[in-house]
Amino acid sequence: MRPDMLIGVEMCHKAEFVFTLFYSDLNVPSLNVKSALTQIVNKDHQSFTAKLKLVNYDKEKVLCKKHGISGIPQLLIHQNDRLVGRFRGEVTSDEFTAILNNLMKSQLA
Repeated sequence: MRPDMLIGVEMCHKAEFVFTLFYSDLNVPSLNVKSALTQIVNKDHQSFTAKLKLVNYDKEKVLCKKHGISGIPQLLIHQNDRLVGRFRGEVTSDEFTAILNNLMKSQLA
């Protein structure tokens, strides 16, 4: 297959991720993760689209309990309404990038 054809196929089948971050404004690691994740989601990505949902742990106790959130920060990653990742604790921008790269590789496999 010609490379330009492959690019066309890739662009038509962009992966769609939803990042749900459970955080607290009173927790420094939460704020660090929120900042790092916001930077990644706001970039223009060619191979995927991303949406960010923020859930304040201090204000949304029922929702946190529903999702089994017992500590913050905690990130849930959904792709096509399927949970594909759950990460607890502080994660850097570089770690998020590695996580996304692994998710993209698993999608292509």
